[in-house]
Amino acid sequence: MSKEARASNPGKDSTAAKSYETRQLEPVHGGIVAAAHQRRMYSPHVIGAGADRPGQAGPDPGNFLQDNHGPVVTNVHVVLMFWGSAWNDDKKPNPTVLQVFGALASIMGGPYMDGLAQYRGIGHGQIVLVAATRSNTSEPPNPFNDDNIAKLVFDAIDAGAVPDPDDLPGNQYLYTVFLPPGVNPTNGAGGEHTSRSHNGKNVHFAWVTHGGGIDSISDTVSHEIAEAVTDPEGNSFTFTSEGDPGAGGWIEIGDVCQGYNARLNGVLVQAYWSQTDRACIIPTLNLPPIPRWYRLGNQEITHGILNAGLVLGVDGHGQMHLFARGGNGDVLELRQSGFPTWGDYTSLGGAVLPDTFTVATNSDGGLEIVALGTDNSVWHIWETSPGGGWSSWASLGGKALGVPRIVRNANGQLEVFVVGTDAAVYHIKQTNQLDWGNAWQSLGGKVLTGFFVPPIMDVIPNADGRLEVFVQGTDTALYHNWQNAPNGGTGWFGWQRIGGSISLLSLAKDGSGRLAAFVRGGNSALYMIQQTAALDWGGAYHGFGGALAGSTLSAGTNQDGRMEVFCQGTDNGTYHVWQNAPNAGPNNWSAFQSLGGAIQKVAVARTADGRFELVAIGLDSWAYHLWQTAPSNGWDS
Repeated sequence: MSKEARASNPGKDSTAAKSYETRQLEPVHGGIVAAAHQRRMYSPHVIGAGADRPGQAGPDPGNFLQDNHGPVVTNVHVVLMFWGSAWNDDKKPNPTVLQVFGALASIMGGPYMDGLAQYRGIGHGQIVLVAATRSNTSEPPNPFNDDNIAKLVFDAIDAGAVPDPDDLPGNQYLYTVFLPPGVNPTNGAGGEHTSRSHNGKNVHFAWVTHGGGIDSISDTVSHEIAEAVTDPEGNSFTFTSEGDPGAGGWIEIGDVCQGYNARLNGVLVQAYWSQTDRACIIPTLNLPPIPRWYRLGNQEITHGILNAGLVLGVDGHGQMHLFARGGNGDVLELRQSGFPTWGDYTSLGGAVLPDTFTVATNSDGGLEIVALGTDNSVWHIWETSPGGGWSSWASLGGKALGVPRIVRNANGQLEVFVVGTDAAVYHIKQTNQLDWGNAWQSLGGKVLTGFFVPPIMDVIPNADGRLEVFVQGTDTALYHNWQNAPNGGTGWFGWQRIGGSISLLSLAKDGSGRLAAFVRGGNSALYMIQQTAALDWGGAYHGFGGALAGSTLSAGTNQDGRMEVFCQGTDNGTYHVWQNAPNAGPNNWSAFQSLGGAIQKVAVARTADGRFELVAIGLDSWAYHLWQTAPSNGWDS
């Protein structure tokens, strides 16, 4: 593609170019950027922990590969050029020139290139060492750009220090420049390949930044070589945009496989697309799939920030809505426009505190949001008709801390629960549809609060309609309180201690209607405690292990009644664990499995046809999604 980079803020050059980034430190993450507003998130790969790939949770890239009949490089001669005096030391930098040469020799001479023969007979090629291999007569500017690389290559060609593009028939040379440690491009990328005209000839060249070590260099250069030989000038083997939603420019055989890395003969390489296999491959390796995330919405309206809250709502038409907080503190809405298509963000206005809003569905099918304003007051806004426009923000009065919770009671009225500034729990309910004429009432209790300790509180209806509230007490244990009868006409039972030591909480209901509380324990592992019968919590916590990071935990119930939990791992990836059968006991759950990604928030909801759709806020502050292939099914291709 024209500018493809795993980078924080790449730009676009007027000349068609191809870029690729590897991270400096483990884990390795992938990403594509055609411009500042075009980015997607990729599955992380922890070096040494096995191989993984983005998978095909979305469209099959094989349906969109096209041969535009431009040139390919069938016998590539990779001309090595190490720029800067830092490469003069045979012991430094790490890696040395010799180590880079060894990794590249393994890539070129080993099985990695075998799968490229399907693209008009591309062969292995060879490495070329020349007088300019160590280009140490000058130092690269920092930062540098494509023009600087082009000048280095063109000057070397004119001086006869490297072969001329015409020295071999068919333009077989790929001039590959390696930058020393600490030297970075203006576009923030880790590598790039491109083609430019010089003296009436097309010159194919690439550059690779140091990236922190040999793994970064070998991963990047393998990607660049695979794509430079199959699409050296952007008019050969490329994918249409449908094959890689969210990307732009040249979309090539490495782009649809980013995040799919493994060691081949000890060298870290990236997979590329095989149309013959209809899969991402690294020849001789059998690599397991991980679903691929797709970017959602237009970033511009978010002002670069989408990381302080994420909730999902489903309206009466079955349409899913994403709500997040924008960079101006406003609430942003993104609507599905037909599974799995989403529209663009619109602002609902307001000025809300981070992570302090939630959504529920009114009895008429319209959505209603409750949030805390910057003055800690409770505010709400609602759809004026299901799937329609929105009202203005209106105050519900009161002052609160943390995330308010909104839920529909047995009568169909919405009730809001908050933690007050005195650390007690309060609630208010509608008198009828959209009418909040009732006053706030206290449920008492003492919730753990603090400047850096947002209160933990959530609410869920029991199978018989009685609402049950859960909080973290001042001793960090889990407490609960419930209505004596549906709709609370006879009051609330009072606070009871369940126990444990928690720091995250998410609630779900299994296929039999029994409630379950999923928590992060004091050792960062995931635990569950579930009702043994209606309102009976006499059982014990069950540990699932794992190591939960961040401040996100989302549980849901599959269409077939199996519960499933989603969380953030210590590598920032998305992980999930699920019941193996409806109503299965705590010992009949899966092990944790990765869904990839690099996230800070995650939320799950069911689509109109019953399948789970998972939405996350990536580390780059974009929203991404993936979905089950069928209701209660896997996330694979």
